[in-house]
Amino acid sequence: MYLLEKNILFVLNCMVTHNLQVSDGDNGLMLLRDQIVIQIGEDIDGMVMIRSGDNRQGVCPLKFLQEV
Repeated sequence: MYLLEKNILFVLNCMVTHNLQVSDGDNGLMLLRDQIVIQIGEDIDGMVMIRSGDNRQGVCPLKFLQEV
């Protein structure tokens, strides 16, 4: 967890539990089982913002992520 100015930003390393395609705003982002992604921020209605190793971002259901 990092503190930036007066806002709290949560950053967690997570592993994807199932293959799935999530929205990244353009073409979609394919996540593979056992892939490590970074969860950015807290969940909102069971969805979280994630970032992949190639710095692409998308929104993913929290139920498909496991904290590592």
